[in-house]
Amino acid sequence: MKLSKIVLISSAFLLILSRLAFASEEAKPAVDEAKPLSGYDSGFFIQSADNQFKLKLNANLQMRYEYQTREAARDNNYFGIPRSRLIFTGHAYTSKLTYMIMPEMGDSDTTHATDDVSANLYMRDLWFNYAATEKIQIKLGQFFLPRSRQAYTISPAQQFGEYPITALNDFGFTWDRGIDFHGSIAKLDYDAYVTNGSGGNLINVSKGMNVGTRVVYNIFGKYGYTEGDLENSEDPNLAVGAHFSFNNNDNFNNATNNTAGDQSPDYSFASADVALKQKGLSLEGEFMNLHNHENGDNNPAVTVQAGYFLIPKKWEVAAEISRIFWDDADNDESEYQAGSSYYFKGHKVKLQGTYAFLVDENGNPANAVFAGDNSQINHRFRLLFGFAF
Repeated sequence: MKLSKIVLISSAFLLILSRLAFASEEAKPAVDEAKPLSGYDSGFFIQSADNQFKLKLNANLQMRYEYQTREAARDNNYFGIPRSRLIFTGHAYTSKLTYMIMPEMGDSDTTHATDDVSANLYMRDLWFNYAATEKIQIKLGQFFLPRSRQAYTISPAQQFGEYPITALNDFGFTWDRGIDFHGSIAKLDYDAYVTNGSGGNLINVSKGMNVGTRVVYNIFGKYGYTEGDLENSEDPNLAVGAHFSFNNNDNFNNATNNTAGDQSPDYSFASADVALKQKGLSLEGEFMNLHNHENGDNNPAVTVQAGYFLIPKKWEVAAEISRIFWDDADNDESEYQAGSSYYFKGHKVKLQGTYAFLVDENGNPANAVFAGDNSQINHRFRLLFGFAF
């Protein structure tokens, strides 16, 4: 099916849903005088007496100290404030029509890649979602793409407060503008989306687009997208997921391992994951592959992560191994990470400390870690305090 037909069908479906959303406007709901019009409910809120409009305010802040020793670049020693966000959510005209507006005001997310850690102000999420039923929903705007599990888990809900290398770098195309059809049917969660393929806050100046889908089957419980078994679940939560997307936007050069001037307009991304939580133990594993259609390269990657609460719901230790097998010689990347977290108020208020051993196979052969590799070795120490309300 051509993209023009997909867009036409999406537009028609949107018009139908819009009609359904506002068809009941004449029969306005009765005023519930017992319901508070303002207060705190997992966020500060104000709402109309007839419940047609609601606005909720949340905030997220990460304060971190970080020290990095790097062979091929100067060492870093700094205090940072990444991911400082005001989050506006709510509904308008009907409780079925929800929205999110989330500007990003913290440091840029470049701690793995460059020396530049500068302040930014840009729009992270801006979308509205209409839920005809739990099974059939449609989202429009700029949003996180449901690709790999690691990349789709928001940073405040992570065990290390930061994405692994497999969710950054060329694998890190995580948010874009477009339309997403999604929902939950029994134990199955699904997404099917069409986006620009150029990334967030960018206009598409190409005729190419990004098309993808993700499905998750919750074998036991409802796993969701938070890391660590904070609930100390008595029963297991077990889920398996898979994703595939194709991007032929020739203005997005994310399949070339940052090779200057080497454009690769067409690439596909596939991932499969499994996740388990029970009695303070959490395990996540994910396999990904980035395929370059221009030269036929396959770039597989894997991440395995585990955590355990030594004190239920409060103190957790965790470990993670990530590796990217770039198609070319002597340029693979590895990350070995260990950390400890103390949760004062779950993921909303927590203190985390981590150490990461990073290996890039393009450095000094004398420091080779793996046989035959030219390894560049980096160390990263991080202390992070997360606060949200």
